[in-house]
Amino acid sequence: MKHMEEQQMMRYIDGELTEKEQSVIESHFADCDDCFDEYLQMLDQSSPLSDSFTEEAVARIVQEHPTFKQNKKSNVLAHYLVAAGFTLLLMVSGVFSFMSDSIDEEEFKQQTSFSEQMMEKTGSLIDEITKR
Repeated sequence: MKHMEEQQMMRYIDGELTEKEQSVIESHFADCDDCFDEYLQMLDQSSPLSDSFTEEAVARIVQEHPTFKQNKKSNVLAHYLVAAGFTLLLMVSGVFSFMSDSIDEEEFKQQTSFSEQMMEKTGSLIDEITKR
C-alpha cells in the first residue's frame, strides 16, 4: 500500500482539496493506520489555538461581561445565610415538629427499605431473563 505524501495531508488539513480528493484521502485513512496516525500528529502540530487561548478567552469574556466574574466567597456565604435562615424559620414555625409527629413509627419500621426493594426487583428481573 502506498502511503500519502505529507504535502497532500497538509492540503487536506487546510481544506484545499476538492470533495473527491477528500473522499479518496478519507477512505485511505480508513485502510491505513500509519497514515491516519501521521495525519493526527500533523493535525496536533498545526493547531491554530495557542497555549494561552483559554486564559485569553476567559479574560476577554470577563472584560466584556463584568457581571460574569463574581466573588465566590460572598456567594457561598450568602447561600449559607439563606439556608440557615430557612432552617430557623421552619424550626420556629413548628414545621419540623409537625413533620416528625405525622410519621407513624410502626408503619415506617415495617416498610422495606429502598435498597431491599431494588434487590427484589433486580432478582425477579434476572429470574425472568434466565427463564427465557
